[in-house]
Amino acid sequence: YGNLGRNALIGPGAANVDVGLSKIIHVYESHQFELRGEFFDLLNRPNFGNPVATFVSPAFGQILSATTTRQIQLALKYSF
Repeated sequence: YGNLGRNALIGPGAANVDVGLSKIIHVYESHQFELRGEFFDLLNRPNFGNPVATFVSPAFGQILSATTTRQIQLALKYSF
């Protein structure tokens, strides 16, 4: 980058909210169920990648990537 200072090229910020909820349900003395839900990127906010920093590229300064969208994961566990 020649004599360009440090952190001269700054990309967009990233924000991510992950949440997990669980509930334990007792069935017998030592038997139980655990119901679990996990939510990744709960707010469904796009996080864009860094712009292309290669000066000779025709896409210089353009943002060409983004992260995945919201994902939800459910689980049920039986312990005895």
